[in-house]
Amino acid sequence: MSIILEGVDITGLVLEEVSFNLIESISEKSISNSIVFFEMERKFKKFNLVGGENFGWLSKSVFETLNDMANTLGSFYTLDFEGDIKLVRFRTDEELPVFGDQIIKRTNENPEDFYNNVVLKLIQYF
Repeated sequence: MSIILEGVDITGLVLEEVSFNLIESISEKSISNSIVFFEMERKFKKFNLVGGENFGWLSKSVFETLNDMANTLGSFYTLDFEGDIKLVRFRTDEELPVFGDQIIKRTNENPEDFYNNVVLKLIQYF
């Protein structure tokens, strides 16, 4: 099975569900000091695609492409997760929406160096 994010092959990462929210609510005090609740239906699911120490490695070129995608604020992407198509965006409101450890640290980086312990923070809207 494959995992493709907007044409970028990220096969090997696994799904880690973070949260599934349908109703967002806030409360505020009115002028008369009463508590007023506001609720709004929001259909989205936060999840991560993760790699580990020994799986889900990404090449430096793929890792940089994903970073560029995450830095394009407000953009939506098509995720083909093993045949299940989802409309997603990076969770740029959180710190480091794309994270990974460079396996071999060197001063003259090579485009085919690899990253492990990868985390892609995504959100899917319905």
